[in-house]
Amino acid sequence: MFTQKIKTWFLLILLTFGVSGIAVWADELDGLSDGEVTFAAKRATVSKAISLEKAEGQVPEGLSQAEVNFFSYDSNEGKVKVLFNLNEVTPGSEKYAINVQSHSDDDLYFYAFKADRRNKVKKLFPSSGESSKNPVEGYMEAFASAGSNNWNAYDSKQGVEKFYLFLSQKPIKTLNGTPSKKSLDKMVKKYGKKTNYYALIDEEKEIAGDSSKMGKPIRVWFKGVYADKLVLINRGDSHTASKKLIRQAKKEAIKTRSKSLK
Repeated sequence: MFTQKIKTWFLLILLTFGVSGIAVWADELDGLSDGEVTFAAKRATVSKAISLEKAEGQVPEGLSQAEVNFFSYDSNEGKVKVLFNLNEVTPGSEKYAINVQSHSDDDLYFYAFKADRRNKVKKLFPSSGESSKNPVEGYMEAFASAGSNNWNAYDSKQGVEKFYLFLSQKPIKTLNGTPSKKSLDKMVKKYGKKTNYYALIDEEKEIAGDSSKMGKPIRVWFKGVYADKLVLINRGDSHTASKKLIRQAKKEAIKTRSKSLK
């Protein structure tokens, strides 16, 4: 009888620590670390939408306010989703749209870049198009586009795709060209040290001028420069991503001090 009780207690302890271990592993996969929020955690922790009124009640005055949105549209399912860090995407059926909209009187300077699986960098914004130039005037909207419309194709082959987004109250000369991936990573680390705020807002907005495609926006508040890096796992022709690919994506996460509003 006594031996049976010991076995029962041992099993309960094992289950408790086993579940805890799984929870820690899941947190680590999302980029979480003790006492610090990484960018990977950033977009993972804003999956719960809140009202704009509630968000604004938590933000200090005097900050620039804008939306920085990254949407994906799946033509097979006919659905739009907000992309978060370490999300998996499928080329062909899915396309993405990157959108920024000012919510203050001040002009903002917007810069967007993409680094492919081989870390070759392509500038998405600003570009030669008339509607793709800086600055983005107060309360106006702009799209980072690599094609003829606001929806962009993912790479056709499997790999980790990295996207870099910058919003600034002043021009950033370094970003007028096409920096290397290493330089972009350094800039995200540099500007990510500033304390900014972000929240997924509980309201639908029309995406890319198409009323049939609606999604929830991410609102950000910042002073000086707001910098983001979003890492996506491109499955290519596969239905699932390999553990190796997930590990590669996880390593791409950059630590910031941005605060999630809840």
